[in-house]
Amino acid sequence: MKEKEDVKKEFNFNQVKEEIKKHFDDSINVYKEELKRIRTGRATTLILEDIKVDYYNNLT
Repeated sequence: MKEKEDVKKEFNFNQVKEEIKKHFDDSINVYKEELKRIRTGRATTLILEDIKVDYYNNLT
């Protein structure tokens, strides 16, 4: 009976560990994308990439 409990705990631990790893990886990827937008020294068009302008009722 003890083995079943140990296996169940291990499974739950591994499942939680994998979920947390996925969330951490997603957070790190978002952070990396945000860092790509930071530029020092020279102006770059990347800072304007996500800006939308209403042009004759069309967002462009």
